[in-house]
Amino acid sequence: MGGTQIKVGSIYKMNFDGNQDVTPKGGIDYRPKYFIIIGSAEYGYYVAYILINKSINKKFNCTKDLLDCQFPLRVQDYPTIFKIDPSYANLARIREIECAKLLDEAKYCGELTDKDLALIISSLKKSKVISLKEKKRYGLL
Repeated sequence: MGGTQIKVGSIYKMNFDGNQDVTPKGGIDYRPKYFIIIGSAEYGYYVAYILINKSINKKFNCTKDLLDCQFPLRVQDYPTIFKIDPSYANLARIREIECAKLLDEAKYCGELTDKDLALIISSLKKSKVISLKEKKRYGLL
C-alpha cells in the first residue's frame, strides 16, 4: 500500500460499528474512533490496537483496576489529532484488526509521543486486566 508501514505507536481513525463492539450513537450505524497500534498478533496478518475515548465511561469502568487502565492523552501533545482534553487510551482491552482492513479503511493521524508510548506499553505489560495469554500473543512479554 504505497509503502505504508504499520507500526507500534501509530494513531489511526476509523469508522467502527457493532461488529467491533463499538456502539454507534446519534442515529448513524457507525462511530468514528481513534485507536493506537500496540503490537502485532504472533500469527501475522493482524495488528493489536487499543481504542481512544473522549471520556471515561463510568458505567463500564467501575473498579479501580479498570479505572487505572484509562491513560490520558493531552491536546497539547497531539494538537492536530485531539480536540478534547484529555482523551483516554483504554488499556483495559486489546483488540485486533486485519492489516488489509486497517490500510483500506483507517486514516493515519500521527504518532504517540515517545514518553506516552513507553508508558502505555509498560502499563499494558504490568496490567492486571490483560491476560498472560494476550500479552504473549501481542508481544508484550
